[in-house]
Amino acid sequence: MLFLFFGVANSYGRTKVNDQNHCPSGQHWVRAYHRKSYTRGDGVFVSSTEVRAHCQSNPPSFTVWSPRLKSGIPPKWEHPTEKAKLWTEDERGRVLEALSLLPNSLLVDSVQGIYRLIQFKEYAANPAAGFENNIALYDPAFQTRQNLTRILAHEFAHKLYRHFYDIDRGQEYARIADWKSYTNPKTAEKVIYTFRDQFVEEDGSFGPDEDFSNNIEYFLFEPKKLKKVSPKIYDWIEKKYGPKFKIGKGSK
Repeated sequence: MLFLFFGVANSYGRTKVNDQNHCPSGQHWVRAYHRKSYTRGDGVFVSSTEVRAHCQSNPPSFTVWSPRLKSGIPPKWEHPTEKAKLWTEDERGRVLEALSLLPNSLLVDSVQGIYRLIQFKEYAANPAAGFENNIALYDPAFQTRQNLTRILAHEFAHKLYRHFYDIDRGQEYARIADWKSYTNPKTAEKVIYTFRDQFVEEDGSFGPDEDFSNNIEYFLFEPKKLKKVSPKIYDWIEKKYGPKFKIGKGSK
């Protein structure tokens, strides 16, 4: 009888631990899932494997961003006919890991939700998009060779620029990046242009928002290229955001 009682008690103890309501403080429950191969934010390739259900330590991003991984179509989404997709355990973990690698000053609090959609309406290969206060991640964002941290850095840079623009109408960045504007007297249309002929990505020439987002992305992931192509912008980012503006510093 004593042996039987001891065995039941042991079994009960294990059951309590293997439950999301009984993970220790600072940890969360992860259901069993198949982890696909992927490229981590620091460039390390992680092979696929079967992951058992377990309690896992919360990444620095967990408390703030876990509730913001949302389902469905973002409110007021620019393309409301796009299709939503359920998050997998693997994808949720990868997004939270990626966010933990981004510098705090890039993770602007204005982002209210990160959504999981299937495909961008205008360009099937597009991994992500943003509109208003939300970001959508599409199927291509989770392909093996994609760097999800880099994708999220670019999308958050758009939100950072929007916040930045609201404060001083973008004048500080416009000055350093040689963006100018004038109002057409006949149409009253504001025209934004630049005489710069070098960009880290061609679409940076479309406007200061995309230019800013590309430059933030390259500062974090390919700083040598940014410094070579646009040294003034590289120096400005370094001075404005400081020595902690690097991959791996993480959010809190």
